[in-house]
Amino acid sequence: MYSMALRNARPEAVISPSIASAAAPFFLFVVAVLLFSLNLDRLPHPDELYQILAAEGLLATGEPRIADGLYSRAYAQTWLIAQSLGLAGDTLAAARLSSVLSMATVTALLFLWLRPSAGALAAWIAAVGFALSPFTVQTAQFARIYGVQSLSFFLACAFTYLALSRPTDDGFRSHWRWRLALLASAALSLALALHLQPTTLFGLLGLTLWSAGVVALPWLRDPLVPSRHKLLAVGACLLAGLTVLTIAWQSGILLQLWHVYRSVPLFNEVNKDEVWFYHVWYSLMYPSLWPLTGILALVALVKAPRPASLALCVFGAGFVLNSLGGPKSMRYIAYAQPFLLALWGIGLAALWSPLRRFLTSLPDRLDPVLPLPERWSRPVAVGLAAMALLFLLVANPASIRTATFLADVPVPGEQPNPDWPAAKPLLEPLTARVPVLVTTEELGALYYLGRFDVRFSPSKMHEFDGKHEFAADPRTGRAVISTPEALQLLFQCFEEGLLVIPSRQWNREHILSESVRELILDSTQPVPLPQRTRILAYTWQRPKEAARPAECTAIPAMPGLAARVPGH
Repeated sequence: MYSMALRNARPEAVISPSIASAAAPFFLFVVAVLLFSLNLDRLPHPDELYQILAAEGLLATGEPRIADGLYSRAYAQTWLIAQSLGLAGDTLAAARLSSVLSMATVTALLFLWLRPSAGALAAWIAAVGFALSPFTVQTAQFARIYGVQSLSFFLACAFTYLALSRPTDDGFRSHWRWRLALLASAALSLALALHLQPTTLFGLLGLTLWSAGVVALPWLRDPLVPSRHKLLAVGACLLAGLTVLTIAWQSGILLQLWHVYRSVPLFNEVNKDEVWFYHVWYSLMYPSLWPLTGILALVALVKAPRPASLALCVFGAGFVLNSLGGPKSMRYIAYAQPFLLALWGIGLAALWSPLRRFLTSLPDRLDPVLPLPERWSRPVAVGLAAMALLFLLVANPASIRTATFLADVPVPGEQPNPDWPAAKPLLEPLTARVPVLVTTEELGALYYLGRFDVRFSPSKMHEFDGKHEFAADPRTGRAVISTPEALQLLFQCFEEGLLVIPSRQWNREHILSESVRELILDSTQPVPLPQRTRILAYTWQRPKEAARPAECTAIPAMPGLAARVPGH
């Protein structure tokens, strides 16, 4: 009868549901790409330039080179950016394409994952909420590893979810070869995510806990399995875990891992012990939703236990381990963000039915409170309900932050990136003349001014773990200094030079201490630059009668006017 119904049905009646089913995630993907592409050529964050300059080096030399160094971290991301630059041109927008496409793909996949098991409403809430999150938009417009890491980790979770799903009537899906292929795909996706960012391990722990629960809990709850077998299995697992921990402790591996887990660069030390860091950011952006996360998670577990349990394990593990770790940044937890929105989406969708029933009966309920004419009771009730729901949305600053970020409008307290292009015409005559250019932000100077010779950075020197002043940074091959004495030596050894500093760094003690600032003001002359450039520049000239100190021989040869193209 079913086949006869299909034959007799009109073609559009049969095809339209599948078209609509496929159109929704495609629509989400396209809209997300368009949204994430607004102001995509914004001024770069300094960290983005590591990958962009290395990608330029890869295109020019076949190696991920920055100036005279080699930037080998996250080679896959550098390669992706290099392909974008080669295809779409050497622009900031092109460099960010892989992040844009990755986060747009996660948006569509989040919808596809939740719709079958949690319902269309949950899928729409989660996907739209994820796409509009300021954390998502910032990751999508960041030419670094976090967008592709988020996509590859989400794929690893999705493949694992499908591989461990219950057998269905579809024999192919339940076949062991199908499950093995899914697990192999999950392993490859996970390998890429780990290659890009070690914080993937935190999410992997959550995925492992969920997988262990899916495999073990049905067996442990099976009344046909003898209790002694269950006790033996649990005891064996506990013994194996204790054995591994003991070996790791005795060998010193555990202490090394703890050191890596808690170690931070000098610039990030201010947040090292702030276990509340991520909690504060979620509370700030989502004051209406974040406190309800526990309740919404419980509702989600009852409504759609399998996707909700995966989301809870992955986000819970990521949130706790990132909070306790040393380095802190909202980008470091980007891989877990989709799973938080999944919990919210499932929970809110489950609560919508009783809320809708309440709103439907609102005119009758309000009648004793607001004695209005009958023709006015329903419009007033609808208006009040709409205002209440609108306030719930607007009260979360996340939407405002997303709008201001996409409009490239700084919010109070935010320090915009330096406008190197605006300063470039004024600094080019100096950069073309002076024998040495010193900067506290070498990548911006390299990308826009075409050169730098020495970086002043106590934080970078701290990462070198005991190396001497003027040691070369392996990522750029250029000298790094960190003390006022080393800077003064440059003033004394070179007849003239240029010092360039983003203005937001001037009063940051971990970059420029008071003694360094005093040295600069006493030994140099400021270069007039418009305030909108957000860059400070200083020149110095050694008095002709001043002798060069003998210590000048310890300074390595400067590349001088060499271009930023690697190998030149």
